Amino acid sequence: MTDQAAEWSEIILNYAELGNWTEVNQLIYRIEDDLTKEQTLVELITKRLIKGEFQEAENLVTQITNYPSYIAQGRARIGRYYLLANKREQANKMFTKAMNVLKEIDQDYADMVKNDFYSVIAVEYWLGGDKNKANQVLAMIDNTDEIAKFWSEIAQNLAVKNEFDNALNALDNINKLPKNKDYNSLDYYQDQVLSNIAKYANTEQLNTLIEYINQITDPTYKNAALAEIIKRDLELENYQQADFLIQELNDTNGDLLTFIIYEYAKKGKLETANSLINTIENEYWNTESRIKMIEGLARKGEDEQALIMAKEITVLEVKLPALMGIAKAYIETNKYQLALNLLEQLNKTATEELNKNQDLDEKYLVLSNIKGTSNYLISMVKCGLN
Repeated sequence: MTDQAAEWSEIILNYAELGNWTEVNQLIYRIEDDLTKEQTLVELITKRLIKGEFQEAENLVTQITNYPSYIAQGRARIGRYYLLANKREQANKMFTKAMNVLKEIDQDYADMVKNDFYSVIAVEYWLGGDKNKANQVLAMIDNTDEIAKFWSEIAQNLAVKNEFDNALNALDNINKLPKNKDYNSLDYYQDQVLSNIAKYANTEQLNTLIEYINQITDPTYKNAALAEIIKRDLELENYQQADFLIQELNDTNGDLLTFIIYEYAKKGKLETANSLINTIENEYWNTESRIKMIEGLARKGEDEQALIMAKEITVLEVKLPALMGIAKAYIETNKYQLALNLLEQLNKTATEELNKNQDLDEKYLVLSNIKGTSNYLISMVKCGLN
């Protein structure tokens, strides 16, 4: 997913949330990356279904043309919502259509991807409340990773509903699967599940999750899951626990620490945030962490201090992203006029600097990104103001 495609996707989904489907239909074609576009279409299908707009959801499925798996997911998603609406006949038709995608594509390719399709369809059956059908489809899967992916999706959905014990039961089903002695790919799914459960856990539940982390053997995934627990501890203001767990975090690049630093700044813990920044040797992530600290400060509501810190930065290609972080914080806190003013200023500065310098260097790329992102966000903010 490119940055530009991701920005357009975010804007489109925001328009959909506001019910402005005219803008959605016009902007969806701005996403040039096919994968991002079709992932966005599945999200739009879900938004239609939440409103009970089944025909509109089916129309969106017809716009998915490049990835058969998303066609199957879109159809199965509609089937799930028909089940939830107690419309069994319509649900059966949509699930049949989802399964039939495998018959509509090249059979050699279908044999390669069938397990992925079954996993996706089984998830929709389960979330629609038909666990018997889900288990029947699940039994057709002969790939451990796809079974793990199924339970990962179920666990993450349960986590969102704050069904902590049931989510852990789903995680236990992943842990029971046979592990590859050379490469334990299940670690990835364990990380995904633990990270998502952590986002909704209370203090006591977080302590339980720490015990599960020790079951992850790959240090990369173990650290990623631990970082999510630390971030949640900070959200819950469990500062002592977060400080303790950071000592256990082995983040050589600083990519995980960067977002922890954001949480510390958001809570006003600038001394700790600065201390962590100084431990990051990777130049890119050190810079990113400083930008996130400023954004976190703005997110806390300390707008003036954040602006002062950003404007003190002398390197333009660092200053502008820091100011962009403040603009995004304004948007998150519904300060749309402040966001619009800052975004228009950023857009003007980036445009002027690009006109001065056409060399395709790092500065050019940063300025281009600032100009493009500010254009997208200005559009979104104006929608919010209206």
